[in-house]
Amino acid sequence: MIITGGAHGMGEAEARLFAAEGAKVVVADILAGDAETVAAAIRTGGGEATAAKIDVTSEAEWKSLIDKTRAAYGRLDILVNNAGISGSSVGDPDGLEGWHRIISVNRTSVFLGTRLAAE
Repeated sequence: MIITGGAHGMGEAEARLFAAEGAKVVVADILAGDAETVAAAIRTGGGEATAAKIDVTSEAEWKSLIDKTRAAYGRLDILVNNAGISGSSVGDPDGLEGWHRIISVNRTSVFLGTRLAAE
């Protein structure tokens, strides 16, 4: 399974919970070091986890992550599209550039991941 935004908050909690239930978890986040910290903690606790860096707005990075997950685990059963940002993270959330960034991370990334995982 892949959990985007898995390095902190709800995504981290989901990664730890699924791993505790026996899932093989890919902790995916733009913050690669933090994703590895979560994956390492899961492994230390006896679970199976790897970390992966992904910019969820990039179709090429989605394809690569899904291909690597299938190569490592044979299949991809679960995708948790947890990555997301708020308006405070884009500078001017009322400007067009901020709007596009929010939509790209929070909406388009879900479309990309879901579509590519289904292929």
